[in-house]
Amino acid sequence: RVHTAILDLTGVGTLDTAAASAIVAAASALRLRGVQPVLTGIRPSAAAALAELGVDFSGIVLSGSLQDAIDRVLRRGC
Repeated sequence: RVHTAILDLTGVGTLDTAAASAIVAAASALRLRGVQPVLTGIRPSAAAALAELGVDFSGIVLSGSLQDAIDRVLRRGC
């Protein structure tokens, strides 16, 4: 019955390859179950690192803050 899952990375300062892979794997697993993953709180340095690693965010909604993600989910159902 879950339609959306918010993965909040607000407290994460940096992401290495293993952490980035785990996050993407979790989001992919959610998508396979029909759940829309929403990643939030990614710091600019972490976003840059993920971009350098070539992480594919297709099918994953990105949001700047947890509050923005909650608002988006409540307004649009994601």
